[in-house]
Amino acid sequence: MAELWPLKDGLTLASQLRISSICVELDAGLIVLLLTNYSINNLMLELLLDDCKTLLKKFHSSTVHHIFRETNQCAGTLAKFETTISSNFFME
Repeated sequence: MAELWPLKDGLTLASQLRISSICVELDAGLIVLLLTNYSINNLMLELLLDDCKTLLKKFHSSTVHHIFRETNQCAGTLAKFETTISSNFFME
C-alpha cells in the first residue's frame, strides 16, 4: 500500500499536467505484477489498484516496469520526504 498511494498521486499529477506518455518504474515487483496482470486480484489493494489502472488508461501511452531498489534511490528519497508532509499534495 505504501507504494500505491504515491503512485496514485504521481499519476494524478501527470494527468492534470496533461502529460500524454508515461513510464512508471517501481521497485515493488508484486505491485508491477498486479498492475500489469488483470487476471490477478488482491482484495486488500483492489481499490487503490483500480484507481491506478484507471489513471494509467488516461495516458496515450503508458508502461509499468520493475526496477531494482538500488536504482530507485530518488523515489526512495521522495517517499521518505512524503512522510514528513502534513497534508496531501494536489494540483487544482
